[in-house]
Amino acid sequence: MRTAAGGPRYKVEWPDSSEIYEMFISALIVFFAGLVVLFIPLAVTAVFVGGTSVISKLGDPSFSVLSFAGGSIAVVFVGIICAVYFPMTLAIAGIYRLFVASINPVVLFRSISRIPKEYALIATFIWIVLALSTVINLGLQMIPFGGLLSPTVQFYFWAVAASRLGFMTYHNKERLNWGV
Repeated sequence: MRTAAGGPRYKVEWPDSSEIYEMFISALIVFFAGLVVLFIPLAVTAVFVGGTSVISKLGDPSFSVLSFAGGSIAVVFVGIICAVYFPMTLAIAGIYRLFVASINPVVLFRSISRIPKEYALIATFIWIVLALSTVINLGLQMIPFGGLLSPTVQFYFWAVAASRLGFMTYHNKERLNWGV
């Protein structure tokens, strides 16, 4: 992602083995930033609003369909917000290795609002690529030894997503004005 953000003058190369520690730290920052932005808000919403925990109360006479619908709507709403913020979180964490900035809603919203059309296209593309990866992996699970190919397919699609995020950052660096 960082190489793609540098633009066409940087040639994508295999990483040098002396950079293993740096690559490991970068991968951890991206992983935890994605985890914080995507899954933790959904889990907290589900627990506190009761979106998924209401299922266990279906047989209870005090169960209210409105409370279940309200909780489910809250989980869907938070899920949409997380899905919108997720690609920008990956871009900031992957390119600049800034964990706090990558999970800061103000930084995310400001960055997204500076390139709304381009970001809508890239976010849609990222989610389509990740959904396609999931569908292909499910298909691979049905064939013998298909599970052995699954990590390779997963890696390829995540590399495509990272490359597109990097190029989006490169082509909009003046408008993003991250100052880094």
